[in-house]
Amino acid sequence: MASTPRPFALAPPPAIFQQRRVDVLLSLQQAAQQIASILELDELLDTIVHRIAVDFGCIESSILLVDGDEFHLAAVHGCTQSNKGERWPVTEGLSAQVVATGKSYYAPDVTQELLYRACEPHTRSEVIIPLTVRDQIIGVFGASHHDVDAFPRAQIEILKALAGHIAVAVDNAQRFQDERRQMQRLHEEQDEARRIQENLLPRTAPSLPGFQLEAECVPAGAVGGDWYDYIPLSDGRVAILLADVSGKGMPAALLMSAVRAIVRFLAPLTSGPGEMLSRLNQMLLNDFPTDHYVTM
Repeated sequence: MASTPRPFALAPPPAIFQQRRVDVLLSLQQAAQQIASILELDELLDTIVHRIAVDFGCIESSILLVDGDEFHLAAVHGCTQSNKGERWPVTEGLSAQVVATGKSYYAPDVTQELLYRACEPHTRSEVIIPLTVRDQIIGVFGASHHDVDAFPRAQIEILKALAGHIAVAVDNAQRFQDERRQMQRLHEEQDEARRIQENLLPRTAPSLPGFQLEAECVPAGAVGGDWYDYIPLSDGRVAILLADVSGKGMPAALLMSAVRAIVRFLAPLTSGPGEMLSRLNQMLLNDFPTDHYVTM
């Protein structure tokens, strides 16, 4: 009696495997390009966890950035038990092991992991990959799934490659953010220095018989070191000062303020410009750094 042949599965042709590999590499290239094009840190992190991670098969994903001795949950998707912005010690969770060793960690069944920090009650598998820039771990990228052992080796390798692009993009975005903050502080300092300078200049010119006085100070940059003043003297005369303080910005504004106060104190007490300038010079030499000077 002839036996009935049993059905068997046909393996996909090599061309199909090759096409899948090409598709994955193209997706990785597109993801890298998208990541590299974003310089706003929050936008970058949210894009990674909400779109790119999902495209690579991550049901849940998160990015933890190392901030001193704490983890900062900078972005999260698919997790209801942790919120963006939360912090906890770098010694807690599986992420702590990754930061300590510098190596990725795959937990095919999180119920067997003593260090696992739950994000979703139905999570069963999780992979955590360090984000490394210039041999320094700046954070970790975590991806998890509701199924046990849901991440095959090939997918983990893809996520590792993606994490390399994420780390560089995050570092660039952080640098951009730091530079923007520094520029903001510089602009604020310049604005304050300009206000100080404007308040030091006379509001009006004195009225002198036979003279018409007009003056205006327009700095070449945001804040200059030029300064002028009118100082009434006891005998009815008026001392007119023109000065240029070395430097720019807040240091120049503060030096200008100090010189103005000293000059207004000395002018009524001295016999003339020569004595006043001599005493002013001595006081500045005693109290100010030698790399700062005033031309008057």
